[in-house]
Amino acid sequence: MTHLTIRLDGGGMTANEALTVEIRTLRLEVALSIAVSAGLDR
Repeated sequence: MTHLTIRLDGGGMTANEALTVEIRTLRLEVALSIAVSAGLDR
């Protein structure tokens, strides 16, 4: 979670906004890895 701290310091976002972005990014990464796994299984 180091990048969250850097993003907070540099981006001027509130902790809440940063967390929302973090969750969205995480969801995207999970969705991508699921898609890749599904693609490899075929």
